[in-house]
Amino acid sequence: MGGMITVVDSGAADFETGAANANTVRAEWVSYNKIRCIAPTSVSALDDNADHGGNQVTIFVSNDGVSYHSGQGGADSATPTDAGTGSTFTYFGNTAFTDVPLYFLGSGASYSGGVALELTSSNHAVSTIYAQDGTKDGTAATAYASAKTSHATEASLVVGSGNADDLVVEGTFTGNGIAWFEIVIDDATSGAETFRWRLHAGVGSNVAWVETARAIPVGVFGGTISPSGLLSDGISIRFTSSGGHHLLGDRWIVRVYGGNPNVISARTTHEETTYAARGPFFGNTEITIIGESFFPSNGMWCKLYDSDTTVTHTVPAYFDNMKRVRCITEKHEPRSGGEVPGTFRPCFYKNIQLSLDDKSTFSVVKSDVKFLYCDIYVSKSGSDAYGDGTPNAPYLTLQRSIEAALGEARSYDIRYNLDDPDTGIRLPSEHRNVKFGTASKIPVNKGFGYFVNRDKVRVKTGTYAGAGNVGLHPLGKMLEAEAKDGAVTIDCGAEGYTGMLVNGDRHGTEEVTNSGSVSFFGITHVNC
Repeated sequence: MGGMITVVDSGAADFETGAANANTVRAEWVSYNKIRCIAPTSVSALDDNADHGGNQVTIFVSNDGVSYHSGQGGADSATPTDAGTGSTFTYFGNTAFTDVPLYFLGSGASYSGGVALELTSSNHAVSTIYAQDGTKDGTAATAYASAKTSHATEASLVVGSGNADDLVVEGTFTGNGIAWFEIVIDDATSGAETFRWRLHAGVGSNVAWVETARAIPVGVFGGTISPSGLLSDGISIRFTSSGGHHLLGDRWIVRVYGGNPNVISARTTHEETTYAARGPFFGNTEITIIGESFFPSNGMWCKLYDSDTTVTHTVPAYFDNMKRVRCITEKHEPRSGGEVPGTFRPCFYKNIQLSLDDKSTFSVVKSDVKFLYCDIYVSKSGSDAYGDGTPNAPYLTLQRSIEAALGEARSYDIRYNLDDPDTGIRLPSEHRNVKFGTASKIPVNKGFGYFVNRDKVRVKTGTYAGAGNVGLHPLGKMLEAEAKDGAVTIDCGAEGYTGMLVNGDRHGTEEVTNSGSVSFFGITHVNC
């Protein structure tokens, strides 16, 4: 299996590969039963089910670029007969919505695993139901349609009906990203029913219950609801009646979408725990952003902004999976005014936001999701035990600065292979599979300035000798060490070392081995 992948809808007239709007992309072969690709830009006219939340399309696969199949056939240059019946993919915009609750009987009846993840638009029309294998599930679809009919009726009733599926969900989700509310009856005593609820931020999660044994809110459309049914993030629930029609274990799942991605954290490959994400002023640092509800898009952007410099950088983001994207920083001037005692100036933090809709909307600003623009500082008055490498807390030795520096340096044009294509996880051993190589192996021979995760060490005036300052090991990293504010000398003679680096000093040349590289600028070497 391999070749091309195309996404179409049941009425598409541009199904041929050569058509102007064919919407085909190349697929990467992973194994005989798995391929992967990056979704093309969404075409608004292609939607297999307009009542499905987002913009749903069917995925067709071709081994030869001529015949495409979604599992049941379908020839090129003709509208596929199986459109909408195979594997589907959904594009999401920035419009918030709340689904009709999906009902699971407490008696033990359950629907196919794919049902709980399907969507409908705000008009509560029935969505096609797919089983785990990508085929239509007629039984589940009928049950789901019946549930939606019940909800449409219950919502408009002026008296309770005693229907077991009488949960009504109201409001618009104000959170970020996609999530699922789960509501379960945990005491079915007639007239004294209670429920528990929790909010899932991902498929297959098992988070703690937010509340248990909470009295069910009862009320009808336009009437008083008692007690309050507010859950969180703008979502409220109510049952249209209480009584023996509820069963212990009755469960509802409600899918909601807030319109923006939910960014949780950001990190870089450095090894200093004081800050989660840091990189040098000359840029080219890869930031890994962790969160929820990330979707592949040609309009993915990272925005870095701070109120101190008032400079905004908006750079392309690269999709790894629904919980991780990456972006690469641009060069940034240090904060004006130089160093200020008691602060880490000229360094500064920038807030990080993510957009999935080509900069129309961005994730909310979070105080703990930020990037520190800062070189690494070393001083004779610093400390390897208590320093963090910033101007007001420098390290004492050069080797400590190397240990804290960014890792996984590589050419800008090289992308990592993934150990697990489904999760995008890279094993530590794979980080070293992408080597520096020599100049001839660097794409278009652009040199060190085009390497990602290259780092900068600023060494303050003084003579550095002894352990930690000579016989250095780059640890597979790529660094520049530069004299900061006066004469800097490295003396190898005191300890009997014959070189500053264990693998030989490269002095900024492009003869780099996989052990790493440290280039020295403005630093005098004595007895080396």
